[in-house]
Amino acid sequence: GWTATATALSLARDNVFTSVAGSRPNSAKILFLITDGKSNRGGAPIPVANQLKNNGVEMFAFAVGPENQINEDELRSIVSDPIPEHLFYAGSFSAMSDIFTDLIDILRERFGGGSSFGTSDDGDDYFGDFW
Repeated sequence: GWTATATALSLARDNVFTSVAGSRPNSAKILFLITDGKSNRGGAPIPVANQLKNNGVEMFAFAVGPENQINEDELRSIVSDPIPEHLFYAGSFSAMSDIFTDLIDILRERFGGGSSFGTSDDGDDYFGDFW
């Protein structure tokens, strides 16, 4: 399929992370990119990712699909540091549920929220019923 990562990142830069769209100067700015792992149209994604990161956007990527079809170098350049906390792989969309457990732990540690962040009133992870 066609994957226009640079186009998607440009849309986020121009339409989400702006004051007109409600982005506030002192708020956390987080972008989650879900991709098949290989951009093949729409231009080079790394310059746009660098613009977002330079503007304080924390970049995560979820590569879904066979490992031999993922451009790991490109994704490592797109995500924020430290890379192991921002780049995740799953062989399929159904396998992504395991990744969300790790991500919730990372977000709890980084942004606080204690035991209530990422959980429903009954204590289940928000994503538990979705996936």
